[in-house]
Amino acid sequence: MAKQLVFRQHGGQFCVMACKKLTTFAAAILALLFSESHCVAGDAIFSSDGGRVYLISDIESKPAIEEIDLNKKTTRKILLTQLEASDSLRGIACTNKNRFFCTTAKALWSLEPQSGRLTKIRDAPNEVSFWRIAYDPKMQRVFV
Repeated sequence: MAKQLVFRQHGGQFCVMACKKLTTFAAAILALLFSESHCVAGDAIFSSDGGRVYLISDIESKPAIEEIDLNKKTTRKILLTQLEASDSLRGIACTNKNRFFCTTAKALWSLEPQSGRLTKIRDAPNEVSFWRIAYDPKMQRVFV
């Protein structure tokens, strides 16, 4: 289904009709703008169903993920206790099967948002720092 805006002139005023996905996207952007957490480009992702947004965040300077439920209009912060306070998340990605991956400078992790559990997949090679992460749905692979 194509995301398309339709403009109709009615009584001298323009009416804008937008699809549900565009409205959800706009709500997520507004939530990002008004969020208390610090985010830069690439620090937030949508769940595979588009119902939640996950942002890299912190709780009292400790690494965390903030979850925004767009349907319930709620937020929750998920403290990542497996990481040291001095470590921080650098990137986050979601697969089409709703599997989450994130990076720190020294490791690649899988994330279970419901429990907040991180599982280390691999360490970064010596003298290498991981940064951003991306998921390719065609190849079904994660790239760091």
